[in-house]
Parts: sequence; C-alpha cells; structure tokens
Amino acid sequence: MLSRFRTILALTTIVPSLACEKEFTREEEGSLLAKQKQEIIAFAKSGVCSVNSQCRYAGLGSKPCGGPWSYVVYSTSVDTNKLVSKVSFYNAAEDRYNRKWGIYSTCDVTPPPDSIRCLKGVCVGYQNGMIAY
Repeated sequence: MLSRFRTILALTTIVPSLACEKEFTREEEGSLLAKQKQEIIAFAKSGVCSVNSQCRYAGLGSKPCGGPWSYVVYSTSVDTNKLVSKVSFYNAAEDRYNRKWGIYSTCDVTPPPDSIRCLKGVCVGYQNGMIAY
C-alpha cells in the first residue's frame, strides 16, 4: 500500500513538471497568444452599460518598442479585477514571446481612445470621432 502511494505521488509530481518543460514552436506560442487575446476581448465585450461612466479601457498587447498594440474597451459590469489580471498576464506573455523570437515592429505609439461611451448598452471607444474599439 505504501509503495503504491509513493508511485502515485511520484507520478503526480513528475508528470506535470514534464508537461511544463515542453518547448513550443513560434507558431504554437503565437496561436496560444491569439487565443488568449480573443478570450480577453470576448470577456470585455460581455459587459453591459447604461451610462458612460461605466466604461473603461486598457492597453492590450506589448509592442516590441513598448506600449500596447491596441486597446480593449469594457464595462465595469464585468469582473474588472479578473479582466485587468488577464490583460496583465497576456501583455507579459506577449513581451516574453517578442523577446524570445526576436519580433520587431514599428515604434509608433498606438493612441488610446479619444473618448469612451456607452452606446446602446455597450461600451465603445472613439478615435477622431469614429468608433475604433
């Protein structure tokens, strides 16, 4: 009985550590990041609003030269702590990906929304008077 317990304990300790050591290809990592990004956007869009003050935005992604690639607009009706955590985790993962694979980009700054508003129950971001996010 004790040896069986030790075997199970050893397997539950070793197998997860082996799974963590898998080396992903650039394409696999990129695909995982894209999936994370879509989950963040879907989660952000799940919120509803009735007034502009319920709307916020956060920088999404990590450009190699610094700053976000875009912005995600969301309502405070979602679990904002969870969303901010997901965005922070994603941004850090993309930064590691960029450094690991030597990704580069233009060094232009992606401007945040000029304004954010509640439009028909959904938070939207505007850039130069046009819906951008």
